[in-house]
Amino acid sequence: DSDEQRWDSWGRLMQPLAATVPGVVAFGNHEVETQPMTGTKFVPANTRFRMPYPKGSPGLNNFWSIEHGPITLLSMGSYIDFDESSPQYAFIKNTLENVDRSR
Repeated sequence: DSDEQRWDSWGRLMQPLAATVPGVVAFGNHEVETQPMTGTKFVPANTRFRMPYPKGSPGLNNFWSIEHGPITLLSMGSYIDFDESSPQYAFIKNTLENVDRSR
């Protein structure tokens, strides 16, 4: 965990594909690693990937949504709070309530 060289090696391997094909990521058990010095989670993944996280969030890519044509793609983070009082829950609820189902 927290092996920056491994992250960079994977990035170099994926660069030819990532430079030509758009993509999105959803964080899971491989990205939950904690930085030893700070105790902060998801630092390598948040540093390398920028997803359309909601305004007012702490700038993390752990939950997000995008609209592409008639599809609303919603990504939820299973390694961060998602109880009814969490920002993620509010975001998910708001996103689902505002999906344009007529498309």
